[in-house]
Amino acid sequence: MSFLERSLDIETYDLNGCHCLSPHSKKLKSAHFSTKIFCDPVHGQISLHPACVAIIDTPQFQRLRSIKQTGFLEYVYPGSIHNRFSHSLGVCYLAGKYIRELGERQPELSITDVDILCVELAGLCHDLGHGPFSHSWEKYMHMASLQKKVNTVWK
Repeated sequence: MSFLERSLDIETYDLNGCHCLSPHSKKLKSAHFSTKIFCDPVHGQISLHPACVAIIDTPQFQRLRSIKQTGFLEYVYPGSIHNRFSHSLGVCYLAGKYIRELGERQPELSITDVDILCVELAGLCHDLGHGPFSHSWEKYMHMASLQKKVNTVWK
């Protein structure tokens, strides 16, 4: 059985130490996750590990559906309307593809299934901290913090 075909043994993961998943740990521990196939507009059908599915199914990840990937660019290019959710799924898929290829081409690296999953999860979660309007928002927040108009710490 391949790594992607295995279901996630959620009991082996300490969800209480995970800030994002801890409110959902009871639900996650009682659920049975399996590999899920997503229809990606760029890569076609992609299969993701149950650990990725567990993260995708959280409200924190689902909010990426409402954040535009290209910020204000759709005003210049009306067809550029994709969101950070679909982008993150694609990055997860490509990260896994690249690390597997690296492992095949350089076996001396001894890349394990856990290494592959870690890289996939990093790709999946890389945009979770983005606010609305992407990098335009970051520039505003930086300017506002320099003017000391924003002095609260986001948790």
